[in-house]
Amino acid sequence: MLPPNTQHFETNLPITFKGLSFNVQIQAGIRPESGQVFATFRSIDPNTDLPPPADIGFLPPDDGMGLGQGHIAFLVRPKAGLPSGTEIRNIALVDFANGEVIATDQVAEHDPSQGVDPHKQALVTIDAGAPTTSITALPAQSGPSFVVQWSGHDDIGGSGIASYDIFTSTNGGSFGPWLLATTNASASFIGVWERLTRFIASREITQEIPRVPLHPPIRALPWRLLEPWNYPPRWLNYRLAKVR
Repeated sequence: MLPPNTQHFETNLPITFKGLSFNVQIQAGIRPESGQVFATFRSIDPNTDLPPPADIGFLPPDDGMGLGQGHIAFLVRPKAGLPSGTEIRNIALVDFANGEVIATDQVAEHDPSQGVDPHKQALVTIDAGAPTTSITALPAQSGPSFVVQWSGHDDIGGSGIASYDIFTSTNGGSFGPWLLATTNASASFIGVWERLTRFIASREITQEIPRVPLHPPIRALPWRLLEPWNYPPRWLNYRLAKVR
């Protein structure tokens, strides 16, 4: 992992493969003028200052079992003002030792004239809005068992709400979990006479992070980018009291 606030990073990593030791020279960073992330890996035999045999390098030929596959993962902060649902499609340009440059979204790895396949692109979707939750107002009086209802809303194009966490507090004490990761919108609660019960609802967003295989054997991670938020708690006070 690169140190924070780094635009350029270099290091050497010693590796031994099939009994041969060599160094991998790594350069990585970002080009501020274009926003392009780059990484270069060079396998060098320290005894000869030349690359090791082709079948022994840092990324050996793919054997169909994943030996020659690699991936790069990165996180970036979204630009301010992008609406939810904005799609950013990422690809990698792979330059092997023979000078051939291959885009990871090419239909045919060695024939760019056949065009691109959008399914091979690492899709990033912006989620700029914070979901909100609320608990439906309860009746003024009830028996010891009553139904608590809650709901949530996310902006158009957002990740959506996957589940809810419902917490309760008794007589002003600390909140503790009542229901966690529930996909329901209501549940029955059994209270205790003359105790003040408070309810608060929070939500877990839907955040899919699939690992999408790309060809040639390079992998990227598509993410839903989430801007930080502070959401106000939504709670209701409810006291059970005997009707006189």
